[in-house]
Amino acid sequence: MSGSAEGFPEGEIPARYKFFSPQAWRCYALFLMGALMIGLAAYVFTLLEHWSGKYLEWALGVSWALPFVTAPLGLMTIIFIRNRFFDGTQGTGIPQTIAALKMEAGPNRRYLLSLRIAVGKFFLTALGLFCGASIGREGPTVQIGASILSTLNRYAKFPRHLVERGLILGGGAAGIAASFNAPVAGTVFAFEEIGRSFDKHNASTIVLTVAIACQVVLSCLGGFYLFYGEVNTALVTVTGWAALLVIAVVLGALGGAFAKCLLLLTDRLVKYWTTHPYWMAGGVGLVLALIGLASGGLSYGSGYEHAKQILIEGEQLPWFYAFSRMLATFATLLSGIPGGLFDPTLSAGAGFGQLFSELFPSVPPQAIILLAMVSFFSGVVQSPITSATILVEMTSAYEMILPLLIAAIIAYEFSHMICRNSLYEEISETFLRVFRERHGKEMQS
Repeated sequence: MSGSAEGFPEGEIPARYKFFSPQAWRCYALFLMGALMIGLAAYVFTLLEHWSGKYLEWALGVSWALPFVTAPLGLMTIIFIRNRFFDGTQGTGIPQTIAALKMEAGPNRRYLLSLRIAVGKFFLTALGLFCGASIGREGPTVQIGASILSTLNRYAKFPRHLVERGLILGGGAAGIAASFNAPVAGTVFAFEEIGRSFDKHNASTIVLTVAIACQVVLSCLGGFYLFYGEVNTALVTVTGWAALLVIAVVLGALGGAFAKCLLLLTDRLVKYWTTHPYWMAGGVGLVLALIGLASGGLSYGSGYEHAKQILIEGEQLPWFYAFSRMLATFATLLSGIPGGLFDPTLSAGAGFGQLFSELFPSVPPQAIILLAMVSFFSGVVQSPITSATILVEMTSAYEMILPLLIAAIIAYEFSHMICRNSLYEEISETFLRVFRERHGKEMQS
């Protein structure tokens, strides 16, 4: 967190930026408090995801028709509350954080990153989980984390490089890391996707925020844990490497098509969401209920438990699970309600891996499933290094590091042929364009 203030040469830093100055210690105290809050938010999201899964099981036990009421009404309620009180919370939260980095610090940025946004994102994401939407929690935690840290500058004078980028990158990285106990992946994601460059000047702030937030979650959960569980497998045969190539090409292309179709359809439906938001939300809710009915309820929620069943417990879910999860995630993202896509996309990848394992029976099933998860995920988000790193941290499958990296890169290349721009980057640019049209403000490009 140390560093010179903008406009002062090294050795002539004002006293308020020196380590022992009261102003510096005020900054350190606020920073620590902010990082602790990010960790607590990630922990509470973990509890809410578990409770929402139990609630959905109960709801399906009451009546198969109940989601046809709760999903449309729930999504309509989310859209109403969002539009009325929490404009700026729409979407996963990661594109909004990227867009905020392209704005100058001030009122424009506070539209996307503020305590109002943090509260709204948390509340609306929780509501989405209980409605049965196919959403994760990492995207909202990214925007919540960035909002908390970026707000600190209103209560203390942080160095300019932290105000412009460091606090946002640190909060975003901590959101990913604390959600999955993946500190390395969170740090990598801040550079690879949020900031889209290595930012040495802010690296220490990013790592410190990640470390504190992760430790908060670990303390609340009672100690170290692996997000999915331990996986001991390896890829040692020629057939296994051939499977890697096939899976990476097919699922990378499918992930690229998923992202491209989502971007195209979002662009075509934007006017309908503007003029008839509640009818559109209700329609998406009905689609989610129909997919849930057809899949026997497997498409509801984040998909974490299903991915764990496939990867760790070796359970065989129906062949259509991957497709139902993918369609439910697509519909949910199309609605624009707050919610992430990491969990659902990884879960769909696990479902595809289950199918591919039948095509390559001589290759360890867990290796195939991991390759499918990283390939589809990398194809959708086009962040290959993060994709491989996060799966290794989730499973401790260290013998799969090289295969996962190779699969992620191949998947990224084939995805990029179909969808030329990253999903998050494209959404952030669209968001900025709409914001300029609505508010007519000059922003930093």
